[in-house]
Amino acid sequence: SEVAHFSFARFLHAQGLDVWVGNMRGAGTPGFRSDTPEGPHHWTADDYAALDVPALVHAVRAQTGIAPFLIGHSLGAWAIEGYLAGVSYNRNGRIVPDTARGLERQRQIQGIISIAGVYSLRWEHSAAEACANPLRSAEDFYHSNYELELLSKVKPLYRIVPQLNSLPLQWIGQFLNLPLARIPYIGARLAGLYEGFQDEVIRTPLLSMFYYPPNSDADMVRLHARDGLEDLGPHLLEQLANTINTGVTTSYYHLDRPDDAYAYGDVRAHMTVPSLFIAGERDRLASALEIYEDGYLKTHPAAGVDKEYISVPDAGHLDILNGASSPDRVMIPVARWIARHASSN
Repeated sequence: SEVAHFSFARFLHAQGLDVWVGNMRGAGTPGFRSDTPEGPHHWTADDYAALDVPALVHAVRAQTGIAPFLIGHSLGAWAIEGYLAGVSYNRNGRIVPDTARGLERQRQIQGIISIAGVYSLRWEHSAAEACANPLRSAEDFYHSNYELELLSKVKPLYRIVPQLNSLPLQWIGQFLNLPLARIPYIGARLAGLYEGFQDEVIRTPLLSMFYYPPNSDADMVRLHARDGLEDLGPHLLEQLANTINTGVTTSYYHLDRPDDAYAYGDVRAHMTVPSLFIAGERDRLASALEIYEDGYLKTHPAAGVDKEYISVPDAGHLDILNGASSPDRVMIPVARWIARHASSN
């Protein structure tokens, strides 16, 4: 099927692995979407780390009796860090770590795989240094993100966006998958023209924030838009903007950073579980630089801690999972890494 052709989970399952696909709130394909909590969609990465990931790990362990490997893409990697730190909400509604709980959680899993993980949201070519270090090539372009940097500086957005109840991201999927073929007589022709137009757009850098065109199949992009758009939530967008401005992944705060904002990166020096970090060199969201320096290098510097880093030269943020190069450069290495680190139980 079209899904199987691009599915990372189906690939790993075909290698004989017991694969569990867990949805955090607001995520999942139609018919397999997690129930959305009632009320405003004001969840954040804190909710993923303190509530959703622990529930997923508990459910898998309860069903299988086996410690799982955790694979997190993008925000999923951020949430896994919080899980390993043992974070929870205190009486004041603030996220706080718990060292004992974190160590126990590390014992409950066999390892983590971070793919295009969010660690600091910084780029080699920043907008602030555009004059001193300008973009001179396509290579430089894929190591920059002026758009997000400048957008994160627009102060009025910090007063408007968090007040929204939700973001209508499903409109994007609906727009890209208009049922033109249902129109009598001319529907098939219109659908073909519309799909051809989309194919041309996908081949340009217009979607470079999410995809590296040479590695991206047009049908894959349409599937992402139709089935894979997650409800990020207004507060989560503000949390990401805070990360861009400060260079640190922290618990959610509005406008001014409080003194007790938890820094998720603090756990890296205490992570002893086997860890695999995978970065795309054409990723304009989670740059390979931040994943290598802020993720891989800062994860427990002690000798003997098992960690590995893989750089994928021709992959962007989303196509790193199921682009043209993914089977050879990501899927097979992940399956082999899991096989090497799997316990006998």
